[in-house]
Amino acid sequence: MLCGDSERSYPLANLRIPPLFSNPAWQECFEQFFESLPSHAEQIAHLRRLAPFFQDHDPEVVTQDDVEAYCRETISYHGKVSIGTEKRRRAAIRAFYDLAIKNRCFAGPNPARPPDKPKVPHLFADEQWQACLVAWVEQLRSDETRSSYCNILMRFFLDPDRTPDLYTRQETERFIRSAHASKVHNHGEPVEPSAQTRNLRRSALASFYEYCAGYQIVGDDKRLHALLQTPPPTKGIRTEQTAPAHRLLSESDLQALFSVIPQTTAQGIRDRSLFTAYLYLGRRNRELRLLWQDIEPYTFTDEKGQSYQGHRYRYHAKGKGQRWQYAELSPQVWDSILWYLIATDRLSSIQPTDGVFVRHAPFVGKEPLSSSTIRHILKKYAMAANLDPSICVHSFRHANAQWRYRCGQGLMEICKAMGHSHVGITHIYLQSLIGEQDTAIPALTAKFRPLLEVM
Repeated sequence: MLCGDSERSYPLANLRIPPLFSNPAWQECFEQFFESLPSHAEQIAHLRRLAPFFQDHDPEVVTQDDVEAYCRETISYHGKVSIGTEKRRRAAIRAFYDLAIKNRCFAGPNPARPPDKPKVPHLFADEQWQACLVAWVEQLRSDETRSSYCNILMRFFLDPDRTPDLYTRQETERFIRSAHASKVHNHGEPVEPSAQTRNLRRSALASFYEYCAGYQIVGDDKRLHALLQTPPPTKGIRTEQTAPAHRLLSESDLQALFSVIPQTTAQGIRDRSLFTAYLYLGRRNRELRLLWQDIEPYTFTDEKGQSYQGHRYRYHAKGKGQRWQYAELSPQVWDSILWYLIATDRLSSIQPTDGVFVRHAPFVGKEPLSSSTIRHILKKYAMAANLDPSICVHSFRHANAQWRYRCGQGLMEICKAMGHSHVGITHIYLQSLIGEQDTAIPALTAKFRPLLEVM
C-alpha cells in the first residue's frame, strides 16, 4: 500500500523525502536512494518520475509490462511521450530497483531491465536451416559480431516458412540499401543508411550464405550434400568505398578534453583516471572493464636483464583470439587509479570482485562501467570541449599507436603492444604519419658513400 499524493502535491521549493511507501523497508530504501542523488535538481526529477508510478503500483509485484506501460504513458497535448522522457523514466525505475535488490527488499529480477535476448534467434521453420543458423552464430568470434549480424538477419529473414535459398539478389540488394525507421534518430522518419551500414549488412548476409554453402547435410540418398545448392544472392554485390572515420586525437584535443573533466567530484576524478588509462594503455573499450583482482604486483625484466617492480593488469582481448592476456600497467595509470580510489573512499573497502571504475550516482556500484556508459561519458566531455563529435573511445587507441611511432617504436613492437593479429592492421593506424618522402635516404647515403668510394 502506498502513501502520498501525485507529484504535483509535493512542495518542490523546500523538498523533503516524501513518505512514498507504508512498508518501512521500502521507505528506508527509497530514502537511501533519494539521499544518494547528487543534486537537488536530480532529486526533484527522480521524484517526479517515481511518485506517479508507485502511487498506482505495489513495488513487490511490479512487472515489466507495468514499467513499459508507464514509460510510454502521457497526459500531454503532444499525444505521445518523447523517447528521452521514456528513457529517463525507465532509468529512474531501474536505478531504484537496483538499490532495492542490493538491499534485499526485492528478490526478483529488475522489472525495468529488458529480458535477455536469446543467443540465436529462431528464424526458420525448417530444422536444417535453423541448425545451420545456430552453428553459424556459434562460430562467430566476438559477442559484438554475433549481436550485430543476428540483428541484420532478423530484419532480412522475416518469413520463417521461406528458406534462405529462395531469396533473390534483387531482394537482397534492396534490403542492403533500404532505409529503416528509427525511434531515436531523424524524428522517427526513415534514416538513409551510410556506406558503413550497407557494407555491414552485406557482410552479415554474405558470411551466413558462405557458411551455408559449406554446411553439410545428409540427403535422401544417404550422402552428404551442401545445404545451399544455389548461388548466394549476395554474389556480385560489391563492398562500397567508405571515408575513413575520424579517430585522431591531437595534443590540443587531449588538452581540451582533460581541461573540461572536473577534478573535485567523484565522477570527474573517476573519468580522468579512466581516460588516462585508455590513453596510456591503448586498449579497446571493453578491454578496460577491470576488476580490482585484475591488477596485481609483478616483477618485470628490462632489455638489459635488470628487474624492477611494478604492476600488471589482466584483460580479456576483444580481437579474434578472445583470450585473457596480461600487460604492464604504467606507473602513471596506477597512480591515477590509487588517487581515484582514495578520493572516493573506496581503497580500504574495495573487494577483489568489485569493478575499478564504477558508477557513483545514485549510489556507488560494484560492476564496472558498461561500454555504452563510457561512450556516453566521452561524448559529453567532447561536446563540452567543442571537439569533433566523431571522437570515440577507440580514438585513444589510435592516439596511443601514433605516439608510440613518434617516440621511435618499431612497427612490430607497436603491433604486439596493440594486440593486432598482423602488421597490416597496425599500418592502418599509422598510415597518416607515413609520408611519400623516403626519410632513410640521408642515413643510407652517409652509410654507403664511404664504402662506394673505397671500391
